[in-house]
Amino acid sequence: MILYFKIIIAALISFLCLVVVTFPITLKFIKKYKIELNKVIVGYSLILYFISVFFLVVFPAPSEDALIEYQEIKLQPGAFIWEFLEKTSFKFDEPTTYIKALMEPCFYTVVFNVLMLMPFGVFMCYFHRSFVNTLIYTFILSFFLEFTQLTGIFGIYDVAYRIFDVDDLILNTIGGVCGFIIADVFMKKFWSR
Repeated sequence: MILYFKIIIAALISFLCLVVVTFPITLKFIKKYKIELNKVIVGYSLILYFISVFFLVVFPAPSEDALIEYQEIKLQPGAFIWEFLEKTSFKFDEPTTYIKALMEPCFYTVVFNVLMLMPFGVFMCYFHRSFVNTLIYTFILSFFLEFTQLTGIFGIYDVAYRIFDVDDLILNTIGGVCGFIIADVFMKKFWSR
């Protein structure tokens, strides 16, 4: 429920920025410089996406009492696999546990980390970036988000207010690359940019 609330807040703030600040300016530029409307729509959707991702990472801000539990830094790659096997009800030899394990936080945290930067990969494909550029830029964006958490939103908090996890970097980067590949295949098969 909190995830949906964050997305709705980001969408509302983006829409307000669009209407109040940028929409009149954009109309002037479209008319004066003959900018195509589809490029404007893509640009606004990219801004909305960045705001949404930032809100997902930053909010909700924890209380001062909760800051102690977030000061951990996880630098072991692949630890999410062992965490899934240890902390979920998943038993390899019992198929009845599979569906239940998919509904537990250890699983959907991994899925959301992959899904979060998939749209970024789609945008990279749309803007004609290469696979390697997508890989690098997605990693940089993911690192920026993790660094934001590690620094307590660049010093707003005295300590890290979320866990810095190298697995998040890996999963976010995989998500961006998957988004690029899916968009590339989809655009080649069905329509042009």
